[in-house]
Amino acid sequence: MIVDALKDASPATVAVLLDVLGERGDRSAARTVAGYADNADADVRLAAVEALGKIGGEAEVELLIGRAVAADGAEREAARKSLSTLRGDKVDGVILKALDSADGARRRELIQAVWGRRIAAAKPKLLALAGSSEEADRIAVMNALERLADQNDLPKVVEMLSKATSDAERQAGEQTILSVCRRAGDGEAATGPVVAAMAKSEPRGQVVLLKALGRLQTPGALAAVRKAMQSDDAQVKAAAAAALKEFKPLRVTRWQFAGPFREEGKGPQELFDVAFAPEKEPGGAGFRPLPPRATRDDGVIDLARMPGATSNCCAYLRVTVESVQKQDVILSVGSDDGIKIWLNGQVVHASNVTRGLECDKEQARVTLNEGANVLLVKVTQGGAEWSLCLGVKSPDGGPPEGVRFEAR
Repeated sequence: MIVDALKDASPATVAVLLDVLGERGDRSAARTVAGYADNADADVRLAAVEALGKIGGEAEVELLIGRAVAADGAEREAARKSLSTLRGDKVDGVILKALDSADGARRRELIQAVWGRRIAAAKPKLLALAGSSEEADRIAVMNALERLADQNDLPKVVEMLSKATSDAERQAGEQTILSVCRRAGDGEAATGPVVAAMAKSEPRGQVVLLKALGRLQTPGALAAVRKAMQSDDAQVKAAAAAALKEFKPLRVTRWQFAGPFREEGKGPQELFDVAFAPEKEPGGAGFRPLPPRATRDDGVIDLARMPGATSNCCAYLRVTVESVQKQDVILSVGSDDGIKIWLNGQVVHASNVTRGLECDKEQARVTLNEGANVLLVKVTQGGAEWSLCLGVKSPDGGPPEGVRFEAR
């Protein structure tokens, strides 16, 4: 019997035998294995704690919580993992009951167990602990809510975030909000509570909430951030400016293209200054719709997927930019390789380079007329990858208002 063999074995052998007992899933051996969880040998303790995660039940909750509190490193992580995998209908109830009277590190490990096991019934207890005077408790609660909270809990989460006192607590709150939104598939649902909290918060709380709005990336969040730009408080205004920079440019993904074009013996940097038909006669250069397969989910245009793509050539892309008003915007550009841009027939940006793609590497400030504006882009190609990433944003850093693109 393996249990009998444990009695006179060396520590190294005991560790192996404990692992075997765990792998066999023999739950009758749980009490024996638990006796080694406080052994003087670190490897034996680790093996016992790991095995209990496979064969233990509600009787081992207290032991594993104790090891998670007392140990560190691999042993603490093993205790936490084993708590998350303990089997039995009563395990969650034991954890919840223990949470009622726990404090300090023990409380936090129980909250960690709630997180690991996704104990939905613990949510009222967690929300009750949200006002703890200990920051470590509040962070533990927020981390657990990251898995358990839903849209109905967002006002409480936002309230916690607005009162955060450290970067770690703020980051936990922001992550919880984003996780809830991802599960719900509705970022606007989270925007409302955050905006409402903005109106009630002191400037310090508004600074925290503005960062969350920048990460939400919704129209409502954008409006709130732009409103905060008018604040008389310097810190709030600076936070709003930083949040605006988090918003992604409005990517151009609908293009017409012409080409590729090439000349014998010329590479990409020589072709950069050669005026092909789209530069001379834009209306009669044979533009056609860009194949859907050339547009990636992140808004990058993969020109290597364009018909006829090859090395030492160039191509042109064209889009009509409709603007509801005359306005200044920023073209945010990345290309592989060189790029030249015309707006309504005038060159507004040029980089004759050989490089890999880095989205938003270069910026060009231009003025859109009210109505239709024609954007023409030339991208050169030496070899290997060939791509373009072009977006439009407002001078304040956020997406432009009243702008849309048509491939015509």
